[in-house]
Amino acid sequence: MHMQFRKIQIEPLAPLGLSILLVFGVCCVRAQTPAPVQPEPAAASQQPLPGINELIRQATAQQRASSQIIQRYTYRTLDSEQDLDPHGTVTKTTTKEVETICIDVRCYQKLLAEDGKPLSDDKVKRQNDEIDRENA
Repeated sequence: MHMQFRKIQIEPLAPLGLSILLVFGVCCVRAQTPAPVQPEPAAASQQPLPGINELIRQATAQQRASSQIIQRYTYRTLDSEQDLDPHGTVTKTTTKEVETICIDVRCYQKLLAEDGKPLSDDKVKRQNDEIDRENA
């Protein structure tokens, strides 16, 4: 009988970015949530809806702001995996340290270390080259 257990530890490197993203997201959701409809006096003037060009401009500005926030968010995870024998004794433990970075609107995972040993310079270069190639 073979059993595996995984333990993942997340270490945020840019918690401010995530906080801003969460606050921004909550604000956007609140802004889009319709308020309860209450009857207004007939004499009160209603503000006209924005034109389509203004609406697109606002949406583009919000998307740009969201993208800039996401680019600042980076975190590391330490993934520990244990193999157990039928008696529950650990037979093998493997760990991987991974850094997640976001570029534009895509997030990439870079392996930093395996079993506590940093990757070779060649493997690090290959990962960086692959990310650069995808963003060219």
